[in-house]
Amino acid sequence: MSDVEIKYYEDEPQAFNVSLGILITAVFLLIVVIFSYFLFTSMLSHDKNQKRDLVKTPKLDVLNQEYEFQLDDLRWVDKSQGVVKVPIDVGIHYVIKRYN
Repeated sequence: MSDVEIKYYEDEPQAFNVSLGILITAVFLLIVVIFSYFLFTSMLSHDKNQKRDLVKTPKLDVLNQEYEFQLDDLRWVDKSQGVVKVPIDVGIHYVIKRYN
């Protein structure tokens, strides 16, 4: 018929090259998943910060300042029963001084 000889690749695929390709693909996919996770969490955090900034009002800032002032205030709660409101740091120093 014809004198054409068909040549084909007779070697077996090398297992090392296939394993290396699978390993590189797995590492690449792992990096993509980790990057996607951190990107998602940072975007979520950014959205949460924007929402919190929208909720902040001048009245809320005033209330927070009053609350902080009251936390550091030393005053009587009920003078007849001898109940006093003491800031935590003052109470800690009193207890340390008393038991040392």
